[in-house]
Amino acid sequence: LFNPAMFVNPFWPPHQRVDGEAMTAAIEAAPAGEQLRLVFVRQPEEGASAERVVMLPIAAGTRWSSRFEAIGMRLVSEASGARVAEVSFGSAAERIGVLAGDRLVALERDRGGPSAQWLYLPALALVAWVWRRQRTRRAAA
Repeated sequence: LFNPAMFVNPFWPPHQRVDGEAMTAAIEAAPAGEQLRLVFVRQPEEGASAERVVMLPIAAGTRWSSRFEAIGMRLVSEASGARVAEVSFGSAAERIGVLAGDRLVALERDRGGPSAQWLYLPALALVAWVWRRQRTRRAAA
């Protein structure tokens, strides 16, 4: 019923998009086994492109492209990021639905703003105020 993130996210988005050289540096700096939130864009034959955000575990490695090969996909560098050239059968990349031809355009990192659950306090105060007003109204009648 009450989703505090609906009110907080327009002011403090929970994730920050990183692309280009900063994206490759962040992927190389990530520790092995960490789940990264990656943004892929798929261009179907007909219609508009579809953006997909997935969480993938990152394997150990030195270069960012070799880290993806260990989890089952081979990337080819492009000007706007990277394109998935091949996805291995039965790999983690295939299980979450990454297809050959998808483009890796960005990495999303946690922004670290205020927690949306802090909005429960004013909501609880409002409920307490309404409850108190209703009790005094009933007592006056």
